[in-house]
Amino acid sequence: MGKSPIIISAREKWFVKNRNILAINERYVEAITKAGGFSLSVNNLPNAEELSSIEEIMDGLLLTGGDDINATCYGETCSTLANNTDNERDKIELLLLKVAIEKNIAVLGICRGLQIINIGLGGTLHQDLYSEWSQKIQHNNSEKGRDYLAHSVELDRTSKLFSIIDKDEFLVNSLHHQGIEQLSEGLIASAVAEDGLIEAVELPNHNFFIGVQWHPEELTSNNPQWLKLFEAFITAASKTSG
Repeated sequence: MGKSPIIISAREKWFVKNRNILAINERYVEAITKAGGFSLSVNNLPNAEELSSIEEIMDGLLLTGGDDINATCYGETCSTLANNTDNERDKIELLLLKVAIEKNIAVLGICRGLQIINIGLGGTLHQDLYSEWSQKIQHNNSEKGRDYLAHSVELDRTSKLFSIIDKDEFLVNSLHHQGIEQLSEGLIASAVAEDGLIEAVELPNHNFFIGVQWHPEELTSNNPQWLKLFEAFITAASKTSG
């Protein structure tokens, strides 16, 4: 039996009992493990030697959800409506994304992760959908639960994601208040919401490169199609696993 591919993720910063905690939501770990991978979260501010070590062992990059991305990453000033930002996490994820693209390493971006992908390749974000985009859909449904199916998404039948889940329309959970404004050059929009907001992206001619705005890791128990997404990700990561 070959070794499980190592999937790298940055840690999210939580403020608990007067101290910062760096961690990763266990749902990501569970999904990666079920799919046959090994989840490894890393220091958000590694030195050059640590970063080199991370690059050497990274078979796949999972860009997870979390706080807003600092708008300075795409040349803008942070809106007063932006939530917490983490400059250290922004930096390490953008660095690892660049490495993954250069080395053809499998990438899966989820929620904030889709947004990091777009920014890393030169795109921009709506900093608050409710005030800047549309009120047709409530995109932030955190109070209803992380597995609440909030709205439908239409998927391009020619996309990589369609080849994995074999559905072109489905309901998704939705836990965000920011979204793609200007799509970066090179990416294709593979799914949109009812209000036209981009919900999934792909980078053609890459080993595996998919970003989704929803949270499939929260849906794998009741919707097997989303475990298929993680399995496809791990299969692609296995191609670079030593």
